[in-house]
Amino acid sequence: MPRLPAAAATTASPKAAPGSGDKEGLVSPARVRSEEDDCSSVVGLSEGDRLQLPQENFGEDGAEAIVQLLQEEAQDFRRRRKEVYLHVYNLGPITGTLNGLLMSANLGAFHTGIEVLGEEWSFQGFHDAFDDPTIPGVVRNEPRQHPAYSYRESVFLGNTPLDEAAIDTLLDNMLEQWPASSYHLVRRNCVTFAEEFAKALQTPEPFPSWTRGAIDAGKSAALLPVADYGWSWFKWYCIRCTEQEEEAARASAELEVDNRSPAARTW
Repeated sequence: MPRLPAAAATTASPKAAPGSGDKEGLVSPARVRSEEDDCSSVVGLSEGDRLQLPQENFGEDGAEAIVQLLQEEAQDFRRRRKEVYLHVYNLGPITGTLNGLLMSANLGAFHTGIEVLGEEWSFQGFHDAFDDPTIPGVVRNEPRQHPAYSYRESVFLGNTPLDEAAIDTLLDNMLEQWPASSYHLVRRNCVTFAEEFAKALQTPEPFPSWTRGAIDAGKSAALLPVADYGWSWFKWYCIRCTEQEEEAARASAELEVDNRSPAARTW
């Protein structure tokens, strides 16, 4: 999958659907990698390489101690990049207050994202993307800094056994498998994405079930038909509004062209 520059990807993100956040500060659909992501740039050596320092400057013992320290730092850096965290957000100030009460009844409502390799990934829908399955719903932001939600807490899910190449491949697959048009308030959302992503990363710690409180309630036999009907109506409304906006934009562009043509001028 092609990689887009961060600025281009950010400005190309469509409007977000309810429960999915704002587009500001998010990067979609491409991952943006830099040399700083490579642990070799931190210590100046690749995995398996041996750093050589001039002994005349440090002495034999000093040079060996520094080399060992740098190699330990590189190993620790690689290990920390494979740590997986679930970051949990309140949907808003009112929801944040209510969650304190609702969690006791397992009805909390949250936004969630998964951090791995120093980046946080989540899933959302867009108002103007429900009729376009080619737009990915997987977006990236700085860990614990989603621009649309209030950070609440993080849950450590353990270290993934996958290497960076495998994680990159997994993310590319999920970009294709989770289009924004497939977003559903109950069936397919940021929490279900985070749980599936954590499972694919093979994290050893269990996914916290309390983050699914309101979603699981919405999947009950009594409420799921209501949720499905309401969401299908909302998607139709969004698609219709998008079509009307596009029709108005085309009509405005055609009128502007007509006004500029010599035949339209009156003397």
